[in-house]
Amino acid sequence: MSVTLWGVHGSVPKSGLLTSEYGCATSCYEVTYGSKSLICDAGTGLVALGQKLLQDETTEIDIALTHFHVDHVMGLPFFAPLFEKGVKIRFFADEKVLAYSVEEMMHQLFAQPFLPIDINAIQADLSFHDLSEAAVHNVGDATIECLELCHPGGNTAFRISHKGKNIVYSGDFSHRDADQMSELTAWMNNADLGIVETTFTPQNYEPHKSFGHTHWRAAGEIAADAKMWLGVHHHHLADDHTLGLADQDLRATFPNGKLGKDGQTFWL
Repeated sequence: MSVTLWGVHGSVPKSGLLTSEYGCATSCYEVTYGSKSLICDAGTGLVALGQKLLQDETTEIDIALTHFHVDHVMGLPFFAPLFEKGVKIRFFADEKVLAYSVEEMMHQLFAQPFLPIDINAIQADLSFHDLSEAAVHNVGDATIECLELCHPGGNTAFRISHKGKNIVYSGDFSHRDADQMSELTAWMNNADLGIVETTFTPQNYEPHKSFGHTHWRAAGEIAADAKMWLGVHHHHLADDHTLGLADQDLRATFPNGKLGKDGQTFWL
């Protein structure tokens, strides 16, 4: 089982020399198990992943979405496999938490005035699956579970398990709901890998606490008992220098944690 980080930036992509180390693409993570993969979130990191999937002639693709905010879905209109006949793409999301289905979201996204094409431009065979219908869903020979977390418009964390290994991906969340944090902390206990948003630092969090995000110290306390955890969803204005300083503080405080970078792969 492995995870490749295709996009760890938050809110908007930020390319340039000042973000060349930690990366600039928005949320997208590829969880690989056996010969199959589950893509978590569809930010701009999905664009490069789509090119790889075409090169590998992949014809069956699974995508799970934590929520539908634009930085987590803006890669979809530029995801090349969507426009290939013979490709099957399964979408997963918790419709009860998000109050929309993936299909409804895509009909709004693939439309004027946002795009010059509509949903009919898609050539792939799409199917949509509501994760709220069962506590545990099978995706290939892996399983996925959802946990509702506090974020404007809703968000669901995922726990993905395969042959005794498990990965917890938080999506976006605020750490201010004690009951939810207790459940998320329990999920992190002995997790092989936690992928946890750390948009803010402890120093700049307070003025932004209503934004539905967290900071690296709160994330580290939640993931303290994970075997390893990565801080992601970096603030959209943060450059490599700023993130490097935060990474140093994080590692000094939590030996099992560090900030994630675009392009990294972790084998479990």
